[in-house]
Amino acid sequence: MKISKFSQSTFTLENDQGKRLIIDPGKYNYSDEFKPSDFGRCDLMIITHKHADHHFPEAETAIYDLHKPTVITNKEIANTRDSYKGHNVGDVIEEHGFKITLINTDHFAKGESITNFGLLIETDGKRFYHTSDTRFMEAQIFDLETVKNCEVLFVPISNRGVVMGIEDAIVFTATVEPSIVIPGHCDSPKDSVRVNPEDFLSRFNELRGRIETLARVEVKLMKFGDSLTV
Repeated sequence: MKISKFSQSTFTLENDQGKRLIIDPGKYNYSDEFKPSDFGRCDLMIITHKHADHHFPEAETAIYDLHKPTVITNKEIANTRDSYKGHNVGDVIEEHGFKITLINTDHFAKGESITNFGLLIETDGKRFYHTSDTRFMEAQIFDLETVKNCEVLFVPISNRGVVMGIEDAIVFTATVEPSIVIPGHCDSPKDSVRVNPEDFLSRFNELRGRIETLARVEVKLMKFGDSLTV
């Protein structure tokens, strides 16, 4: 499984069959130097929730028109487009060699509980857990046994009461016990000036010796366009 990171919470995954999916191709990805077409082939597009840093209809339309991918999203968004398939937390979907389990989240913004889901994506015998936007969750709130010891975990760190901050993300990582953790969701103009993945790494290293389950976890800092293969 090849994992590539872009802005905010956007990732592409490619499996050994050459099939590719994209997660949340939101608004912060685009510039004069990067267009939706630059993500490349797309067999499956996943939109976790309605916020524009995850759900950007203009880009989704461009990707869909180019590649005609299967589109997985929640029912709130699916009701706006005939070509989108609406799903709920707990659903298990198999498409293009990817098995996707939709995981609970706790995303609250501007007085509203947001319809959303995280993703446990399995392919090539590996598992990638993308939390989407969520505040810290106790183990009983989400399906820990499904995601525990995944190869790769992506966690948000920008806080503001909307998603996990650095401390919460580290404790969450210690609970999930992945092989690799990727911190992110800090590319918005509000967040990029006050928090960055290096802050997560610094605090993680301070706590590694005190929290036993962090000792086996590698922190991977990924910039726009970086890839790793697991």
